[in-house]
Amino acid sequence: MLRFLMNNKWIILSILPCLAFANGKNDLSFAGFVSQGISYTSDNQFFDAEDNTSFNMTTLALQANYLFNDQIRLSGQALYRNWGKIESSRIDFLMADYQFINQQNYNIGFRLGRIKSDLGVFNSTRDIPSARPSIFLPQSVYQDTLRDTTTSYDGLSLYGNQVFDLGRLNWTLAYGRYPVSSDLSESILGKELGGEISTKNNTQIHSTWESVAGNWSVSLGYENPQAFAKPLFDINDPIAMEAGDIKFDRYIFSHQYFSALWDLTFEFIYQDTEIKGFELFIPYLPSFIQQPVFPEITTDSLVNVGFYAQWRYFLNEDLTLMLRYGKYFTDIDDKDGSQYQQDTGMPDFSRYSFDFSTGVKWKLSSRWQINFEGHFFEGTAAISPTIKLDHSDNDEKYWQLWSLQVSYSF
Repeated sequence: MLRFLMNNKWIILSILPCLAFANGKNDLSFAGFVSQGISYTSDNQFFDAEDNTSFNMTTLALQANYLFNDQIRLSGQALYRNWGKIESSRIDFLMADYQFINQQNYNIGFRLGRIKSDLGVFNSTRDIPSARPSIFLPQSVYQDTLRDTTTSYDGLSLYGNQVFDLGRLNWTLAYGRYPVSSDLSESILGKELGGEISTKNNTQIHSTWESVAGNWSVSLGYENPQAFAKPLFDINDPIAMEAGDIKFDRYIFSHQYFSALWDLTFEFIYQDTEIKGFELFIPYLPSFIQQPVFPEITTDSLVNVGFYAQWRYFLNEDLTLMLRYGKYFTDIDDKDGSQYQQDTGMPDFSRYSFDFSTGVKWKLSSRWQINFEGHFFEGTAAISPTIKLDHSDNDEKYWQLWSLQVSYSF
């Protein structure tokens, strides 16, 4: 921990500007969390490329909030994440929030800076152990492969809510660009091809309807993130790939119901992916030799769909049981992967993923928490190319993931 802080001084320094505005002890607050876990994967190395058992499950966050007055707030969070194959340090969010209309039945405000995405139930809190329902969020909707295009964006958002006799409407209109790292190109193209990647401005629309009693909610969100990727290749590579563009039209529907002893969450994602470029070729092939014909990667519409249903039961205030089942299909027109197998020779089960999960969350105190969970998978579509680009016949169709995590919040 000490070595990490010494090597990442910016994490501490990034929250110090808030101190310059503090006029009283009640104006400035700090929070954060740290967690450490262990995972075991029976096959396919879903989490870490090195071993089936991995301790690369460390997260650390420091957050600062400063209230200028009832209308203006400045907040930021620095996040360190060593999660399987990927290790990163970044500003998770850093934004100014100005609520310029604040009435009894409605309010309107805007945010400026690096802002957490509101799409989905758990996107804005996906890294906070005490706020998410499990160690691993359902990959059918919250794919770690595309994490950089879902978590937080640099831009601005206009938000508000209106209270009606029948309930409450919350809405957000946002425009910005997802900051990305080389991890995203590896996640999309695999570590063999991962190179330079950049994103374009993205429009996001999100609305949620809450019941009067607050015991259920329904939400719908849309965004259209875009990325330009330039894969790497070496003179000795047998096959290389041209640069290309990827565009997503992403829709997320969410529903939650709450009772005194249990809650139910259902989410569905529909993602229409357009891919241009990324043509395969043989580097430095003499001009008098014609390039061979490779399978086309370009597509005007590759529709990915996923959903999950999750049930949690509260045995008491400190102990929660969780059951969840989710499905994800890489291509809605080829759900079982049979056409993909016929065209490429790759296993059909690499195009879908079914996940039955069960877990328990135990709050030892107001600050300490232990999570334990197990996942029973069919299919390998949830495996990121960061771990394995070639889903060959050596993959197992049926496999398991077990994980234990201890976290401390402050």
